[in-house]
Amino acid sequence: MSRRWLLAVLVLLATSAQANPPEKWGFVELDAAMAQAKEQNKPVFLLFGFQNCPWCEYMYRTSMRDDEMREMFQRSVVLAYFDTRARPNGAMVSLPEGGQVTNAEFVKRFKAYPTPSWLYLTPTGEVLGGNRNAKTTARELKFELEKVLAARK
Repeated sequence: MSRRWLLAVLVLLATSAQANPPEKWGFVELDAAMAQAKEQNKPVFLLFGFQNCPWCEYMYRTSMRDDEMREMFQRSVVLAYFDTRARPNGAMVSLPEGGQVTNAEFVKRFKAYPTPSWLYLTPTGEVLGGNRNAKTTARELKFELEKVLAARK
C-alpha cells in the first residue's frame, strides 16, 4: 500500500466522522434555543449526538439532507443540539425547565443514549415526544414533526 493512498484514506476517514449536526440546519445550544422558543412560542427540537458518532453521521447524511424537510423544521421549531460527550459527566448542565443537573444526569433523564436521539419540548421544557433511530427516514421525521405540531393546536 502506498503512503499517499494510506494518507488519503486517513484524511477521508477523519473528515467523514465528524458527526456535528448539519450546518445548514442552524442548530444552537439548548439554553439559547429555550430562550428563543419562549420568545417565539415554538416547540424545540432537541437533537442529541456526539463528536465521531457514526450513527449520527449516517442520519445526517441520509434523512437530514432533504432541503424541504430542513425548511419545514426551521419554520416550525427551534433547533437545539446537545453533544452528550462534550462536557465531563460531572459538569453542570441547565435543564430546559430551569435548574441544573450533571451532564450524566441530563443524558439519563432525557434518555439521550444511544445517539442519535431527539426530543420535542414545549417552550417551558415539557417533553412532547421523541425518538431514537439513526435509520429514521426523512418522511418519518416529517410525520413526527407534523404530529407534534398538530398536538399543540
